[in-house]
Amino acid sequence: MNRAKWWADSAWVAFSRLWITASAAVIGIVLARLLTRADLGRYFLVLSLAGALSTLAQLGLGPAATRAIAAARSEGTPEETAGIVRAVLRRGLLGVALAGTAALALATGLSLGLVIGLLLAACVFAQTWQTLSAELLRGFQDIRSATLFGELTGSLATFVLLFAALAFWRDASLETVLLLVVASTFLAAVLGAARLRRHLPAVKPNAPPRLLADSAPILVTQFVWMLRTHADIWIMSALRPPAEVALYGVATRLAALLVAPQNIAKSVLAPSITEIHNQQRQRDLQEMLRGSAAVAGGLAVVGCLAYCLLGEWFLGITYGPAYGRAAAALSILASGQAIAVCSGLSATTLIMTGHARQVMWISGFCTAVSLAACLLLTPWWGVLGASVAMAAGTVLQNSLAWAVCRRTLGIHTHAGMVWR
Repeated sequence: MNRAKWWADSAWVAFSRLWITASAAVIGIVLARLLTRADLGRYFLVLSLAGALSTLAQLGLGPAATRAIAAARSEGTPEETAGIVRAVLRRGLLGVALAGTAALALATGLSLGLVIGLLLAACVFAQTWQTLSAELLRGFQDIRSATLFGELTGSLATFVLLFAALAFWRDASLETVLLLVVASTFLAAVLGAARLRRHLPAVKPNAPPRLLADSAPILVTQFVWMLRTHADIWIMSALRPPAEVALYGVATRLAALLVAPQNIAKSVLAPSITEIHNQQRQRDLQEMLRGSAAVAGGLAVVGCLAYCLLGEWFLGITYGPAYGRAAAALSILASGQAIAVCSGLSATTLIMTGHARQVMWISGFCTAVSLAACLLLTPWWGVLGASVAMAAGTVLQNSLAWAVCRRTLGIHTHAGMVWR
């Protein structure tokens, strides 16, 4: 990969991720002012359902398409590249239709109301197309557009619209807030699709024979990751009152900010991992992965220490005194995330080098363990119990992925600078 382009893309992604990270924290504070704690808990539940259904609607096509397009372009086959894009879009339509129907059924079953059900279905549609467009753009190594239309545009629009709601309504309803989020996501999805059209080669597309086979284990892996990401909110919603769900949701969102540096590296490096591996430059691949883990891990550790020392004070002055009770959960979740980030991009490396099945089995096992622990601990210890279960699962999953990456590819991914 051209080093100048790599640094330019990294700087762009870093700037975008910094904005997204900062705006996510501010948006959470605004929502705590706009909504009651019970409505904020329901908001976290609805967004969790939207994220889960959107993941399923993508059918595992995103990472598979990124890898397939990167490989097709390196081999100089524009017909196959066009076929990959067409296949992703067609299969994405099927996924969106199924997920949208499931969204309406879930909203009815959970007594959320028809309006919220329709907003949930619309959010699933918009998130799915936004993510698929971004992954396709990433396969073309248009990292800037993938970042802009995959994350930055939606975040910026949500930020502006929610501040307008705070200024004009002060006590906006849950339905109003969700409508603003859906509108922002739709805007990003439309702009991303328009940008993607400019990359499509003007040739007759050939059907990609292995896209569905490659996407199947990724879909299973993403389904498992989706459970790890969202099932804790569902368990909390089922076993604890909405006010506690709000506390846990705030803690998980703040802890997730520590993964932002690793997500920057993942966005930039994913196509390059396939390219370098195919060229059998294992030493260069290990250097790249360990260097990125050192930077991301160092930042995550600093953030974790800040949460542990100042978490209660920060939560109290930003979200309100009642949210200071989430400080212990925040420290536990942040510690798990910091350890995971220091282990590096082992799972991503396995997926991008054709070992998605190993990641699927690791994710399935660790998710089963962490969710079983969450079900056992949450009724007794509430927010703290769920936090311990999910943090332990995160550490276990990343440790196993690191070990499999070392055994399968012969490389380390954990933090460390490699000197020639």
